[in-house]
Amino acid sequence: MFRPLLRRLVLGLVLQSAAATSVRAQTTDDLFNEGVVQRLEITIHSRDWDTLRANFTSNDFYPADVTWSGLRARNVGIRSRGSDTRSGSKPGLRA
Repeated sequence: MFRPLLRRLVLGLVLQSAAATSVRAQTTDDLFNEGVVQRLEITIHSRDWDTLRANFTSNDFYPADVTWSGLRARNVGIRSRGSDTRSGSKPGLRA
């Protein structure tokens, strides 16, 4: 379910950073390397995070940045995901 989304995200990250010479090119194989625990950082404005948590049942998207292995995708839309399992205290996220 998440692989196609993450593959598109990695492609976007690689395309955005193609001009950066100090960052090594990353591939989807790097992201899905089963021998490595990956770290994806999501940065969202605190006001948007509070609104997402307060309105966790809505499907509204909020702007955020996602960083992986030194590559940043800016202005990625995230929202609360799930159906009966949605939570305002610990929302699952969908990009």
